[in-house]
Amino acid sequence: MDMKKLHLLCTVSLLVSLLSGCAEMNRAPAPAPAPSASPVLDRILSRGELRVGMSGDMPPLNMTTKEDKIIGLDADLAALAADAMGVKLNVQKMAFSGLLPALEAGSIDMIISNMTMTPDRNLKVAFVGPYFISGKGLLTKNSTISQAKKA
Repeated sequence: MDMKKLHLLCTVSLLVSLLSGCAEMNRAPAPAPAPSASPVLDRILSRGELRVGMSGDMPPLNMTTKEDKIIGLDADLAALAADAMGVKLNVQKMAFSGLLPALEAGSIDMIISNMTMTPDRNLKVAFVGPYFISGKGLLTKNSTISQAKKA
């Protein structure tokens, strides 16, 4: 057998063995989906909708237009989250005091509404971390502090 035929035979044999291995891999049963660690995420994905609670009265993070639409950084973050999950966004406007009870009752999936993390709130819900740090501070006259020290 000449060298060209031997080379062709080896190449064809190699290709046949590689392709048959690929075919076997394609016939293998698909692995079972991993169980989700988040029933809330499962609920959002199966419903196809992310329900986000906002107060709509905390400019510039969230505010309401004349058409009663909530806009601002919080609304933009909610839209990005829904888009990343491939679901529709449903922003629910409610009083700030009703946001945590609505989350605990399951009528909303998350809150994005300029909510400060406090120890009391951390005992009730899971915060994912700050997305905005305000740098707020207190300002007073030196004489006011001096009077307070005397009292």
